[in-house]
Amino acid sequence: MFLLFAILLNFGQSDKFDLFFLHIKDIVLEQGAVLIGNIKSCYVDHDVGIIISDAISGDLKIYGFDGRLRGVVGRRGKGPGEFISPFRVVADDRFIYVVDPGLRRLSVFDKDNLKFVNSFKVEDGRDLRVIDGKFFVAFTDGKYSLHIYERGGKKVRDVLETPEVVRRNNFIADGVSIDEDAKGNIYVIHEMEYKVYKLNKEGVLFGEFQGENRNYIPPPREQFKEFYSKEKIKKWAESWWHVDKIVVLKRSGLILISLVKFNPRRFVIDIYDLNGRLLIGDIVTDYRLYCSDGDDNIYFVQEIEYGDRIDFIVKKYRIKIGEKK
Repeated sequence: MFLLFAILLNFGQSDKFDLFFLHIKDIVLEQGAVLIGNIKSCYVDHDVGIIISDAISGDLKIYGFDGRLRGVVGRRGKGPGEFISPFRVVADDRFIYVVDPGLRRLSVFDKDNLKFVNSFKVEDGRDLRVIDGKFFVAFTDGKYSLHIYERGGKKVRDVLETPEVVRRNNFIADGVSIDEDAKGNIYVIHEMEYKVYKLNKEGVLFGEFQGENRNYIPPPREQFKEFYSKEKIKKWAESWWHVDKIVVLKRSGLILISLVKFNPRRFVIDIYDLNGRLLIGDIVTDYRLYCSDGDDNIYFVQEIEYGDRIDFIVKKYRIKIGEKK
């Protein structure tokens, strides 16, 4: 496995995505009476299917692995089981969980009948994991980036002090992405800082490593004093490569980190081992990385525009590890 990665490192930056990823299938998501506005997050559950949170329509949409729409959960609103801005969706054996920073609320739905179960207040929420009955809610608008709640909604504690560079520039980019490995350890990365923080399931920091990518440029040290022009901020942000997503493959113990630039829209992916050793860097793609499943399948989304219509294609891949040519 690592011999293959060592060989592939010699390619350097490459747009030959298929050197590193094996394509399994494309799943075109059905759009008829129910249209997709914007896929904020995606979660793949072998029982339920493909669950997406739609930030524009304010709901969850559930698709089978054939791409057919199986159901819609919630709607835009402030009542029980409703959303303003559903950000992150995850699931376990019994329930589907959604964190909504617009309502500052975490909602729970039954996985079998998709009915609303309950909800509780959180301070915010940009990403979410459920480990050993505890909720790990990530956001950066405060002293700490990770907030642990019990199932009843009682906060256990706040962990992982938000890096100074993130707090300083929070008004420009406040994204944070988290994932877990097979042991329940948590990996956290901020949009504003290419560094991975590793915490155990109790929330204790036990390691960190600096990401390596020549495209990534840290934000300026000053607090954008001359940047309080929306146009200047927009122009800077569009051309800036920043961290988009971290995905941890549970079986192989690999970490995928994607960076994004919006003008023109491109993505690059770096692959690390759990100790932070860079295995492959600068994998260029037009697909946005979203999630993986328990079998190390990796899911990207491709958006194809046809006039005023957009098709959303979930692209299923695996990392190539020593397959025969």
